[in-house]
Parts: sequence; C-alpha cells; structure tokens
Amino acid sequence: IKEVITQNYVGYNKEYGVYVFNDVAIQDGKCFTLNEEDYFSLNKLDIKTLSLSPSLSINTDFSEFDTSWLSSLWEAFGVKGYVVLAFWVGSLFAEQIRKTHKSYPFLEICGEPGSGKSTLIEFLWRLCGRADYEGFDASKSSVAARGRNFSQISNLPVC
Repeated sequence: IKEVITQNYVGYNKEYGVYVFNDVAIQDGKCFTLNEEDYFSLNKLDIKTLSLSPSLSINTDFSEFDTSWLSSLWEAFGVKGYVVLAFWVGSLFAEQIRKTHKSYPFLEICGEPGSGKSTLIEFLWRLCGRADYEGFDASKSSVAARGRNFSQISNLPVC
C-alpha cells in the first residue's frame, strides 16, 4: 500500500528536499507532474499539497526559457531592481540558505508614491507564475490572516 505524504502549504518541503506546487513538483532538478490519482510520484516518494492557494502557473518547458526581460528590468529600475531580483531569487532558496547560515534577511522596499514599487513586486510575482498579485497589507490584517498568509507557502516571498 502506497503512503502519500501530504503538506498543508505550497512550496519547499525541507524534510524531503522537494518543491511541491499545485500541478508540478521539482526534486533534484527534475520536474514531475500529477499522476492520474492526483499526487506526485517521485523517486521513492509520493507527495501532494492540500493547499489550493496560492496557485502558481509554472512553465516546465525549458526551451521557452528567455532572459530578454533582464534588460527591461535594468532600464526601468537599474541597480535597485537587480538588488531586489537577487533577494527575490534568494528567497526561493531561503530554507537551504538558513540550513547553512542560520538566517535569511528581510527586505523593505520603500520610496515615493508612483516610483514603481508595486510594479516591481507584481512583475517578480509574475516571474514566479502568480499574476496580478502584490501582497497583503499586514497592518490592516488580523493576527489570524497574517498567520494564514505566512503558513500557506514555503520558500516563496511574503509581501
């Protein structure tokens, strides 16, 4: 009898070293899709997420990989845009970084109204497969809502 491991969040499972998303799982650089029984059958591991939120649309076709957007990011935001991008990419590996260095920093993006803060964050979310999302307003959220936002994901930014 197969035992399917379940997790209540989307993202990285540090116990098994696998990223589990809604319709794709990634382990050791290999992509796995849901099987006909609605779980991921990986190398010696059967796993699925019970969380439906957030739903990320991840492209697993490596032939479509394109970095032409980097020049647009530079033109729009310059060095600051690249710094935020570096932090963002690092946050996708925060658990692995914490395992070695014991912590991962926070990043605060601030600036004048209309300076592009929201545009930059929405763009970075779009790179991760989450369209039309900037984040949630923690100052206007209840304690339960903040906890829910933090517990829905692992190794993804919380904005």
